[in-house]
Amino acid sequence: MTRATILLLHDGSAPSPHSLALQRNGSSRGSPPDRTSCRSACEELTVRWTIEWLFRFLAWLARRPTLKIRIVEDEPNRNAGGLVFEVENASPTATSLVPTVESRFWFPERGRYRKGRTVYDVRELDRELPPFRAKILTASARSLPPGYGFAWFRVFDFCPRRGPRTRVRVRSATLEPLGAARFTFELWRFRLTGSVQRATPATIDEMEAQRRSRGPH
Repeated sequence: MTRATILLLHDGSAPSPHSLALQRNGSSRGSPPDRTSCRSACEELTVRWTIEWLFRFLAWLARRPTLKIRIVEDEPNRNAGGLVFEVENASPTATSLVPTVESRFWFPERGRYRKGRTVYDVRELDRELPPFRAKILTASARSLPPGYGFAWFRVFDFCPRRGPRTRVRVRSATLEPLGAARFTFELWRFRLTGSVQRATPATIDEMEAQRRSRGPH
């Protein structure tokens, strides 16, 4: 039984052709899509993708090679292997060390301090760095100025084959390590005023005594 027949039986009058056309069109189109449900689905998909990307990024950070380095010795008078350093790969991913170390420093020359640069060549052929295992390596400077023994604000850049560069900052020949903020502050104070830390050793013997008093790094 059609809808027109039901309407005829209900009120006793036949429906008009216009009303029948509207009923057919409404039944064929169907209900319009719910915009709220589509928006919620898109927002849920975006949140899931963001969380998944964040976990992948954190996992990549945890796996990428990260080097921990401390300078053991920096002797300019030694012909070979004057730079001695301990390096550890503090990550689960194995890597190796690039055989060159770049360095910057401020050294005295003709009554004033000048900025110098040099490159150290790592002497060991075995530069593989397995995970969580420390290794002692040595490097030789290609050239150093005569006043390097009293150089200040030394910076050493170590680069692994995989992973970010590691920068080590020391104040002077005592090899006292400094953080990035403290190093930058003292360097700018030195460049503006020409003054350095008060407890500055005046001779090599005083420098060695101050280094021994600090103990191992």
